[in-house]
Amino acid sequence: MNTANIEINPDDLEAAGIPPKHADAIAQKISLEIARAVRPGTGPSAITILATAAVLGFVLLTSVSGWPLIDASQERTGIRSALEANRNRIDAVNERLSTFETGVSERLTRIETLLEERLPDRQ
Repeated sequence: MNTANIEINPDDLEAAGIPPKHADAIAQKISLEIARAVRPGTGPSAITILATAAVLGFVLLTSVSGWPLIDASQERTGIRSALEANRNRIDAVNERLSTFETGVSERLTRIETLLEERLPDRQ
């Protein structure tokens, strides 16, 4: 592995024209910044990444599985409405049939009465 010497020497800074009292402070500050930038392991831990992924996965799973439940609920509501409408139609037809049957029954009774009055008695 090829490594470069990245340490800052105050003598090099003085040679570049920086006053000696500032060269030590600048060299120390630059060395700290370089050490901080090169230091490994400054990211999130594996447990943090795993926990975040698990929570996001759970949220995604519940939201995706919730859509069919909402759709099924709406479908159920539509079916119930259709059933109620059909029951109302059936009740209306039954009422009309009972009215018709009553009317037919009354007519038959009248016809029988008229026939009995006009026809001679049977022997």
